[in-house]
Amino acid sequence: MSDKPKRRPASSGLERRRLLFLLAEALEKLSRLHRILERQRTLVEAEYKRSEYTNVIDTLVNVLASFTQLLTQNSRRIAAFLKSETPSETQAKIVYGVIRKVIDPVLKIHELLVLLPRETAEPQVFFMLGDCFGRKGRRLPASVILTNLLSSYEYRVEDVLRTEMSQQELPDLKAALQGFKPGGSVLGLAFADRDNPLSWAVLAHEYGHAIDDTRDIAYQIVHGKKPTAGRTADDWNLKVKWTSEVFADFVAARVLGPASLIPILFVEMARARLNNPPAGRQFLSHPPTPVRLRLTREYLAAMHVSTADFEEVFEVYEFDYARKLRALGRKEKDNKERNREAAEALLLPLISKIASSVNSLRVQPFSENNADRAKTLQRKLQLGLPVSSVRQSTDREILARLNSLSDKSSTRKVYTALRELNELPATSSEIIAAGWLYKLSSLRDCLLQSFPGQRASLGVYGEYLERTDALLLKSLELAAVQAEMSLPAGSRKDAPFGN
Repeated sequence: MSDKPKRRPASSGLERRRLLFLLAEALEKLSRLHRILERQRTLVEAEYKRSEYTNVIDTLVNVLASFTQLLTQNSRRIAAFLKSETPSETQAKIVYGVIRKVIDPVLKIHELLVLLPRETAEPQVFFMLGDCFGRKGRRLPASVILTNLLSSYEYRVEDVLRTEMSQQELPDLKAALQGFKPGGSVLGLAFADRDNPLSWAVLAHEYGHAIDDTRDIAYQIVHGKKPTAGRTADDWNLKVKWTSEVFADFVAARVLGPASLIPILFVEMARARLNNPPAGRQFLSHPPTPVRLRLTREYLAAMHVSTADFEEVFEVYEFDYARKLRALGRKEKDNKERNREAAEALLLPLISKIASSVNSLRVQPFSENNADRAKTLQRKLQLGLPVSSVRQSTDREILARLNSLSDKSSTRKVYTALRELNELPATSSEIIAAGWLYKLSSLRDCLLQSFPGQRASLGVYGEYLERTDALLLKSLELAAVQAEMSLPAGSRKDAPFGN
């Protein structure tokens, strides 16, 4: 039997779902960039009064308008594709061509946002990180900045300074930095994801790197000891880098569950082709994503957490990856295979140590109970309600208690009945998981409303995104307030948030 993946017809269910995801991603990025530019226009008019900013904004708005026009011109074709359960190969090719003409330049335009005044991260991002990693009474040592890169990142200022000083002779700077106190990590988040809590799952991965950087965990897993002095280029080799990536993947999965994997898969599916190593290098800086995905799903299974609710995304991603792999030349395919083999050879012997290191962290692990509560919260999102709390008692139990009361009921019995109204704050992991479940379940219907036929109604998708963002942001805020209020008096003096 051949190990090569079988070619699927363009009308297959997986191809259709792949194009649904890509179309949604194109509309989302287009809508979010429009929103950013409108905020920037308001800021510039109020604060700067400088024509160079205005010219940049106007130019980018006009470019985005041309993509909106392209989608509108192809509304009939896109609508026919969306309404068909078995679209033809020709339909699929046309829709894919339109998507690529929109999404590729839009992703490039995102890089140009660095030319504009930089916005700050939403405060709710620190509520989420604090809920996942903070300890009561201690501030989370991390800040979040917005970046023009679509992929997130993490760094420590002291590491950057150390690298610069090692590459250049800077004796004056070395002397000035004597006694420099580390200030924690900086996490980078894409401009487009500023008010998109569903994308913030990537920050849990980046905070995993922050934990590793502080404690040299990946280095110790690989070498069995701490580095004797400052980290060197030889120490920070491929094996340590790839171990660090899987460690961060496991950290994110431990605190957020399967939803931690979804944002990066959507980012990779939106790219036209697979990444290649930089010129002159044989290996990528990260292990191949299919390997990371498999290892993380196995780690979640070991935690007794099911990934079934997100199986559709995993299947479509694997199909998309296989499709892009087939499009590569022989040399590129061989390079991909070498990276896969190297990743498995380097990482598989270390997986138990990586998992053990993550399991030893003092964080609240995601469980099947959290997954069940996320499904309950998803139903509330579908009703347009915030999902900041979960009630333990059912309506039937509450009504039974209340109906048992009478004018002669004792005070104790009344309060016992009222205790059934036991709203507990939802965890950030439950809110994020509920948001993804809601998005995946509502995505096709919203696309159909955006492309009903001859004329597109792209504002529908933008309103859907704004409404969902607002619900999730409010939910994270209310849950943080409720959790804070539930703490004993005297323990609320220092919330575990950054910035």
